[in-house]
Amino acid sequence: RPRHEDGLLVHRLVLVLGVAGTTIGLYRAVSAERLAVDARKNAVQEREKADDERAKAESARTVAERRFKLAKDAVEEYLNRVTANQKLKQADFLKLRKELLEAAIPFFEKLADEKPSDTTEEVARADAYGRLGSLRANIGEHAQARSDYERMLASYEKLVKDSPRGQEFLQGLAVAQNNLANRLKVLGEHRAAKDMFAQAVQNWELLVSDSSADSKLRQFYRQQLTRSQGNLGEMLAALGDLPGARRLLEDALATRKALVADAPSNAAFRADLAGGYVTFGSFLRHQGDNRGVMDAINEGAKLYEKLVDEFPKEPAYREDLSTAYGNRGNMERTLNMNDGARSSYEKAIAIRDQLAKEFPTVTRHQARLATSFNNMGNLHRELGKHAEARDAYKRAIELQQTLVNGPQPVPEFRFDLGMTYGNLGRAQRELRENGAARKAFAQAIAILTAIADEFPQVLEYRFELAGIQYFV
Repeated sequence: RPRHEDGLLVHRLVLVLGVAGTTIGLYRAVSAERLAVDARKNAVQEREKADDERAKAESARTVAERRFKLAKDAVEEYLNRVTANQKLKQADFLKLRKELLEAAIPFFEKLADEKPSDTTEEVARADAYGRLGSLRANIGEHAQARSDYERMLASYEKLVKDSPRGQEFLQGLAVAQNNLANRLKVLGEHRAAKDMFAQAVQNWELLVSDSSADSKLRQFYRQQLTRSQGNLGEMLAALGDLPGARRLLEDALATRKALVADAPSNAAFRADLAGGYVTFGSFLRHQGDNRGVMDAINEGAKLYEKLVDEFPKEPAYREDLSTAYGNRGNMERTLNMNDGARSSYEKAIAIRDQLAKEFPTVTRHQARLATSFNNMGNLHRELGKHAEARDAYKRAIELQQTLVNGPQPVPEFRFDLGMTYGNLGRAQRELRENGAARKAFAQAIAILTAIADEFPQVLEYRFELAGIQYFV
């Protein structure tokens, strides 16, 4: 075979191999591209599937949240109607309202626990505890009310501390502080109550100084400030700080006069002004300013009488009017205005007896009715009508003993019972019922000794105990 043929064969072989290699390379490239396209297609499909699933999940979550919000709004609206309904306040539905609130509390707890960073849910929980505490306080469950207000306080302290808009929650914090302080006062923890009232006053002052608040809101802040000032003033007086008490009570009274001058048709402002007059009058009585006492209490009574005429079904105004009558009777008795004192006491008894019948679960009405019977007994005894005095004291003791034997024997109830036993002993001794008198005095001393030892910071308890021991 010629040599050039071998070269041609080799050349053809190389050409074939080159074409085959190119074909294989092209095949591999096409296969790789096809795999890449398939991979991209699968990725797109997976993404679309994930997007669909996420959209469905978000849609389901949106629906669930919308339904949950509807349920929450429905519960809140229902509770608002239950707790704010004026008709329910005019009859003894307090226990029912309390039970409804107790049933709602777990809902708000779960709400806040599931969304711990959601301030809206934390506020809802705090306010639910606040409402429950208010109802429990009204029916005399003071220890439980204290616990509710402590939870309300804890929530608002957290909100003020953790939220960048903490100032917005200062109002709720001040309300919780004032309400908790009132329960501490009733439970005999006077120094703790004083400190808590002082914190409330400080926070209301901060809110009043907020120039960004509109005029209506600032009016509200000023009103709430006067209430905490009045509470703190009474507490300071009980603890012996009379100059501090007077300053606060005078400041509160001046602000209330200004609020009524700005909004004379506002019933709440007028009621607060009436209360300010009566409270200041009681303070002046212990200062020996007899003329100032009568002027202040009469101003308060006149304002309350107008409110009762305008709102005859509002129990709070009737209750406060009875307090004004009772305080006025005490002052009239001190001034030997005995006919006036008797008339004032009779008016107080009539109102309080009616309230106690309308609201048998509100222990405060029974306690104040007992106070009125005790006051009437004191008047009878001073006039030498010892049999009438004895009977009035016994009616008071019957009410007070029921309260002390109840589920919430607060210090105030025990103190009042001890004092009335002491008064009963005096009347019985004048009637020469010596055996009964000794028993009454023994009861008084036992009760007052126990409460004075339990609450050594309350000077009034030891002072009255010493008075009875000296008399005996």
